[in-house]
Amino acid sequence: MNFLDQLETFMPHGMCLLWRPELMILHIGSDALIALAYFAIPFGIAQFVNGRADLDQGHRRLALLFAMFIGLCGVTHVASILVLWYPYYVTEGWLKAVTALASVATAIFALPLVPKLLLLPSAKALQKEIDDHQVTLRELQAARAALAQRVDLTESELRRVEANYQTSDKLLRSVVETVPGAIYAKDEAGRMILANKSTLDFIGLPWAAVVGKRDDEFLDDPAQAEKILANDRLVLSGGGIREMEESITLPDGGTRTFWSTKYPMRDATGRAIGIVGVSVDITDRKKEESDARASIERALAEKIQALEQRDILIREVYHRVKNNLQIIDSFLVLQSRSLSDQRAKDGLKSLRDRVYALGLVHHQLMATADFATFDLSSFLSELLENLAEGSGSSEIALSVKADPLTVGLDFAIPFGLLVTELVTNAIKHAFPAGSGTIHVQVSNIGEDEVMLLVKDDGCGTYAPAAGAGPTGGGLGKNIVTSMARQLQGDVSYSYEDGTRVEVRVKGPRAK
Repeated sequence: MNFLDQLETFMPHGMCLLWRPELMILHIGSDALIALAYFAIPFGIAQFVNGRADLDQGHRRLALLFAMFIGLCGVTHVASILVLWYPYYVTEGWLKAVTALASVATAIFALPLVPKLLLLPSAKALQKEIDDHQVTLRELQAARAALAQRVDLTESELRRVEANYQTSDKLLRSVVETVPGAIYAKDEAGRMILANKSTLDFIGLPWAAVVGKRDDEFLDDPAQAEKILANDRLVLSGGGIREMEESITLPDGGTRTFWSTKYPMRDATGRAIGIVGVSVDITDRKKEESDARASIERALAEKIQALEQRDILIREVYHRVKNNLQIIDSFLVLQSRSLSDQRAKDGLKSLRDRVYALGLVHHQLMATADFATFDLSSFLSELLENLAEGSGSSEIALSVKADPLTVGLDFAIPFGLLVTELVTNAIKHAFPAGSGTIHVQVSNIGEDEVMLLVKDDGCGTYAPAAGAGPTGGGLGKNIVTSMARQLQGDVSYSYEDGTRVEVRVKGPRAK
């Protein structure tokens, strides 16, 4: 149907409103205002798109499509006003159809963007983010100002540290150069990287001749150089400070001995990258030590010779004392044979036992290395064996038990006489029947006391008579008491199941 045919076929829309003025005004006013708004919106969208150069092509096309859709909506409202007087319903329908296509296209392009648009922050959130960014910006500016101030301070500190370093370096260089000992440093290959004046003086070469070179490249003696390099390798591999003696042949032909202290240099990772050494010339000191050692050895040899002579003299004295005691014993034997009185013979026998005890002490001392001390147990065993042989009775048994005790002459003589007297008296007086047992025991009590116990199972050597008080016990008991006092001890007696004599004296060390 063409455009003019619509006028003849349909009636105007105003007739449906009965041309009532109020309804006409209402429809015309509403559609006119809507059309004006729809026509204004595309202009705003176009201005927005034109002003946002950062929009990508997809968003730009969507915005233009949306503007076209809004503009077509405005055209349909204008058509709605026209059809109030002119029945162009077919034209209005096509306009709406085109608007529908534009709206559908806009929806198709817009819907996928909805999730993305939902992620966009609101104006309030954007404002908060802007405020936060401004706070961060101010903090960054403050931090930048503080950093700049710190950088200035750091630069000042670096300049001060550098000045101190230069001062320390000069001081260290002065110390290194003035120290009389050799101070040097080498890399891990053994090449010289530092040497003070003393080092160069010892080597006899200038710095240019040794820098970057190994010892075997500037020392004349290959064996000395190899030993020094071997010591350096030990320091590098061992990881600690090492001290050693090293020798160097000087340019004048003389050989000097050095005491070297070397330790590894390390990098920031702790890996050994070289060694630092300090060597002190000890040639003169070693000569002095050698001379002193030779002097000490000579003095020691003289002292040993004197001690040997003293030992010979002491041995001779002990030997002569022993021989003299044997001579005295021989005289006593001869004298005993000429006597007929049994009491006199018994007295001489007791005297011979005492003389034997004295001789046995000197015999024990002669057998020792120091001629001064011996072990008491072997002495007692030999002494009691002699007393048993001299008793003339095989029915009397003697037993001895002694703790290890080292004694000297001052202790052994009174103690031997003490044992001799107690055992002799027991042999003489404790066994009228001629048989029995005598026990001798020596015990260490603590660190400063010795106990002697002599016990028999006889009738009682010093037992008082029935109904009488204690008796003096004669010469034998007086000798026992005297020897115990000499040893700073005391004697106690008991008479149950024989005689039990207990003597407690100060030990040889306590005295």
